[in-house]
Amino acid sequence: CLVEANDAFKKAMEIEPNNEWAGEIQLNQMQLMSQVFNKGVGQFKEGKYAEALVDFEIAQAISPNDTATILNSAYAAERAGNKAKAKQYYEKLVSMNYQDDKSYAALSNLYREEGNTDKALEVLRQGRTAMPESVNLMLAEINILLSTGKSQEATTALDAAIQKDPKNPSLYMALGSTFDNMANPKGADDKDKAKPAQYNDYMSRAEEAYKKGLEIQPDNYEINYNLGAMYFNQGADMANAANQLTNNAEFEKAKVKYEDKFKAAAPYLERSLEANPRKTEDDQSLYQGTLLSLKQLYVRLNETEKYNRIKNLLEQK
Repeated sequence: CLVEANDAFKKAMEIEPNNEWAGEIQLNQMQLMSQVFNKGVGQFKEGKYAEALVDFEIAQAISPNDTATILNSAYAAERAGNKAKAKQYYEKLVSMNYQDDKSYAALSNLYREEGNTDKALEVLRQGRTAMPESVNLMLAEINILLSTGKSQEATTALDAAIQKDPKNPSLYMALGSTFDNMANPKGADDKDKAKPAQYNDYMSRAEEAYKKGLEIQPDNYEINYNLGAMYFNQGADMANAANQLTNNAEFEKAKVKYEDKFKAAAPYLERSLEANPRKTEDDQSLYQGTLLSLKQLYVRLNETEKYNRIKNLLEQK
């Protein structure tokens, strides 16, 4: 019925565009567009996404450049599993220079799901050109760079994101983690690779980023864990190197240094343990990892009382 009404209005305008009823016909078309659009919204709210898409497309036929209608068509198509149409409508919004970072992010994600990371990055960068202040688009770009091993590009993008949002601890967490991973590369088999020539610089940058994140949010359990784990791993590497020394005096000097690293790790791991809400599976996994790290740490430091406390917590799981 709505489609037929719209067809009738269009036919009348095609036959005689400047007829005396042109204004009234256009008004009726807009009322019809509003009616069918609202019907689509109702269908969408009920989870009838395919039906909602039909309504939104009728509304588009009446008013092809109405961005709200195009956007809702994209949403409905995506929810209905019609990714081709979702891409079509997001692309239309992008071509119209529609200022909505979520549209760019959604389109990028559709390309990423297809395995086309180059196109996904292209869309995000197009969005960042249109909306340079969008932290959401920066973060989406960074996630792709990190997932594809483009660490150097990721650190540059993270530095830019921090300039836009300097009070966001998650950005410092991501920056620290990126430098940490660059300093301690692993192969496809997850085995450690040789340390890069820039190892000390990368570790220093990681430490700086983690500490800045904790200045903003001291009880961030993830950043506390990462910094504590970084110190612990450094201590373990130093201890392994010290055990290769044959000169007793040199060993004792090295021992002081690696024990200092272990001592530096302890308060951050303890704080992570206390602050972890243990709500999600990831939280629980990190909590168990923190307990295991502290258990090993207190063995190395010969802290019997603290070791027993951690051991008891592990046995309670």
